[in-house]
Amino acid sequence: MIGFVQIWLGRPDVAIDHFLYARRLNPIDILSFTTSLGLASAQFLAGRNQEALVSAERALTDNPKHLPLLRQCAAIFASCGQMEKAQEITRQLLQLSPNERISSMTRFRLFRRPKDAERQIAALRAAGLPE
Repeated sequence: MIGFVQIWLGRPDVAIDHFLYARRLNPIDILSFTTSLGLASAQFLAGRNQEALVSAERALTDNPKHLPLLRQCAAIFASCGQMEKAQEITRQLLQLSPNERISSMTRFRLFRRPKDAERQIAALRAAGLPE
């Protein structure tokens, strides 16, 4: 959980270290998709797009129906220019949760730093998430 706190605080490099440590401590965790989600999110914020793609793919393989995971993966793929995959993930997200909207995301403070939230929102718009 400390990795997610570090993401919120805007310290993605510290978060990456925590997620990698968690993975080393328990490499067969049945909830490993949360570690992969956190790692992908931190890598995304750190600008490590290729690493974020690998972590996002791993998380999707482990749990393809987790809503926060689908949101984050859509943003990551869109930011990396893989629009078809980003749009496919957005369609999956909307099938599972038809009321998902960008406007509903802006009500929650997912990131402490406004630039992190803006990057996430811009990527989700590009991925086709409705306003």
